[in-house]
Amino acid sequence: MQQSKPTSESSPREVERSHSTQQAAHVSLMVLSAYIVNENVKLKVNVMLDPCSTGSYITENAAEELRLQGHTQTLTISGTGGTETVKQSRRVKLSVRNLDGGFSA
Repeated sequence: MQQSKPTSESSPREVERSHSTQQAAHVSLMVLSAYIVNENVKLKVNVMLDPCSTGSYITENAAEELRLQGHTQTLTISGTGGTETVKQSRRVKLSVRNLDGGFSA
């Protein structure tokens, strides 16, 4: 069942779409090992790649281990099936590097 509705910020061509399903036979996730880095501190983590996401997230424990500082903000996370979770979070800057150091973003 697919529903479409224009958003208040969208142009006439942009719509939000959701899809409901009772089961998924197979789910594949893109996961790789990488380093998240803040200056001279780096932490090896498993990174899940989501090309449709508008943000990247790390755990509070990882942020503390990397000594990250940032501005507090309220974060609303929209999930599948129309679920929403509201969390207090911090916006921080860090780098992600592959294990051999050939790529950094």
